[in-house]
Amino acid sequence: MKYSDKRDSGRGIVAISNLFPNECEPQRGLFNLRQFKALSRLAPVTAVAPVAYFPLGSLLARHATSGRVRDLPMRGRVDGLEVSYPRYFYPPKIGRPVQGHLYYYGVKRTVEKAVREVSAFALFGTWAYPDGFAVVKLARELDLPCVIKVHGSDINEYMDVRWRRRVIVSTLNSANRVVAVSEALKKRMTDCGVSPEKIVVVYNGVNGEVFKPGDKHAARARLRMQGSGKRILFVGNLKPVKCLDDLIEAMRQLVVERRDAHLHIVGCGPLEQALRKRVEAVSLQNNVHFEGEKAPEEVALWMNACDLLCLPSINEGVPNVVLEALSCGLPVVATTVGGIPEVVSSEVAGILVEPRDPVMLYATISHALEREWTRAAVSRFADRYSWEANAEMVFLNLQGEDV
Repeated sequence: MKYSDKRDSGRGIVAISNLFPNECEPQRGLFNLRQFKALSRLAPVTAVAPVAYFPLGSLLARHATSGRVRDLPMRGRVDGLEVSYPRYFYPPKIGRPVQGHLYYYGVKRTVEKAVREVSAFALFGTWAYPDGFAVVKLARELDLPCVIKVHGSDINEYMDVRWRRRVIVSTLNSANRVVAVSEALKKRMTDCGVSPEKIVVVYNGVNGEVFKPGDKHAARARLRMQGSGKRILFVGNLKPVKCLDDLIEAMRQLVVERRDAHLHIVGCGPLEQALRKRVEAVSLQNNVHFEGEKAPEEVALWMNACDLLCLPSINEGVPNVVLEALSCGLPVVATTVGGIPEVVSSEVAGILVEPRDPVMLYATISHALEREWTRAAVSRFADRYSWEANAEMVFLNLQGEDV
């Protein structure tokens, strides 16, 4: 049966995740938007994107999401999808042990209403905790099946905390199916006690209409890049797990042999100021550039303008930025963590390096910049990753079919 023939014209899906775009955070969880949108071509989908609320959040607006999103409307439309933004009470940090219960009580009425509106046949939750915890509880009460998708950090990092690991394992074993974005993530879950029979691996997709090969010179002209030097790109959150300090150290070594090498950091996060200070301390202000957060179309432009994507993380699921870079024909230098080796599985697409080794990272980047890459071949390597194929697999699992 073809993708377009699978649509269920009657009953729908309620998709629930805190990782979803809103007016204050338009780039938040865009991968979930793309997935929910693809699912909506198979069955009616309504999204529930809970927002953490804390009475003193307005005093923390610069540092806490609860302060920035306090004035969001309760409902809206994002790229044609109906979205509800229910609030749930959450005192930062001290509320973590009960966050799942607070989340559940905050979204309960909204989810029940959404289930009635689309005559839902299943609930789809993304992110293990607190989202998955609440979705499993609601599915049991509503007598509906549920599928929980896990992303990476919600397993790789959260499982390191004993009480949270216990809750997550119980949650996932109570779901009808668990979608993992990589085999590595599946292994991590089974090692922690999640039944392997519950888990199916479904790789994320790429928006091929946005992320596609383009002319490098035209892209550089649009971005007003000066000179013909080599350009290295990082895209992601500026957080400790991304190990940007290693990349800056690798750049410090690289510019000794390549004065015209430049690193462009696209993204934002809590480490930005510390990273800027590190760049100044090693006198790389002219070679390392902080470009800020960008919309997908702008990210694609940067990918077409640069020579290499570098992701030096110590933890990942299957980062969409890697799939997007490959789709643009941009080769990748990344670490051998999570599901990255599963998608950068050939030297046609890139080169992998062990994490937390800035000397080897420098040597690998230097080698990659010397290679003659065939962008068309890199792009073809990513053809297997589409949101249509992803949605088809998720849809079959929501229906309870074996795939």
